[in-house]
Amino acid sequence: MAGRILVADDNQDTVELLTFLLSASGWQVSGANTVAEAKARIDAESFDLIILDSWMPDGDGVEFCRELRTSRPQLAILFLSGAAFPADISGATEAGCSAYLVKPCKVEELTRVVDGLIGLGSHRHQVSH
Repeated sequence: MAGRILVADDNQDTVELLTFLLSASGWQVSGANTVAEAKARIDAESFDLIILDSWMPDGDGVEFCRELRTSRPQLAILFLSGAAFPADISGATEAGCSAYLVKPCKVEELTRVVDGLIGLGSHRHQVSH
């Protein structure tokens, strides 16, 4: 069975692009544009990976990551964000993210990291710029 991914990003174009790219690689992808919508989807469905943006209209991605790590410690969380300062990356890492990619990134890099996180079920820290 294909891995299930939730893309949580406030930009609908980003959600649609990631859904297209990741679905083409064989994953089942759903989208959310707010923290509230992401929480509702996570409560209703099972996901192997959350791809999370730092900035959401109704909440902070790092705080949401911290909540997810507490309530679902085995869930893989990948930050895909334009926030590229060391403090942004370390904040997400300290909150418990599994990996961090800075936008824009190459499709091959994204799919490699996603495959690693879903395939291995690991929470090792990966940072790419």
